[in-house]
Amino acid sequence: MQGPNPIKTRPTKHTVALRVWHWLDLILIAGSLLTVLINETLTSKPSTGDIEATMARKQKTIAHDLIMDINHEYREKVWSLHTYFGYFIVGFLIFRLVAELFMKKEQRFTSKVRKAYSGYLQNKKFRGAAFHEFGIKTVYVIFYLQLIVMAVTGLSLAYDDDVALLKKYHHPIKEVHNFGMYMILGFLVLHIAGIVYAEMTRNKGIVSAMINGREMDI
Repeated sequence: MQGPNPIKTRPTKHTVALRVWHWLDLILIAGSLLTVLINETLTSKPSTGDIEATMARKQKTIAHDLIMDINHEYREKVWSLHTYFGYFIVGFLIFRLVAELFMKKEQRFTSKVRKAYSGYLQNKKFRGAAFHEFGIKTVYVIFYLQLIVMAVTGLSLAYDDDVALLKKYHHPIKEVHNFGMYMILGFLVLHIAGIVYAEMTRNKGIVSAMINGREMDI
């Protein structure tokens, strides 16, 4: 007869700092992605062509250069908003890293990763559950690392007009930043899908626990 699953440990609470960071960071990342979506659709060059076609159908003429100037102005405003979202994301990332230092040992993300890794190596009877737990923690590690990359590349792009070295490598930095955006988007989709699956199966209450901080097994 098998004993209790060693992957489940004593209940712990999500700290207020973690909950605040989680929800505000979600809003900021969603807002940042929304600005990219707007500039890649509504203010993109094909969209300005659609404007010209619409005006032509209405037998009204607007100079092409004027349309492009207006479109460029709106794109710049949206990118400015994107930059401000980025500043807040960087600030909250620093907040998250500092908060990690002041959490109880069992609540720290680094402790949870080590515990999941040890469980995967040591537990024979529950190897599947241990692998699942370690896999989830690994995905979160990748997410945090990607956030750091996005923060560094985003700040580099924001200040490359003031730093010659950053200006020189603007294109590769931008490519890394753009690729990172898809990585973050992929994580959000995977994260939401995982939560929905967990809520519908054996780990109900994950969302409410992140809101009210109630005790839950980790």
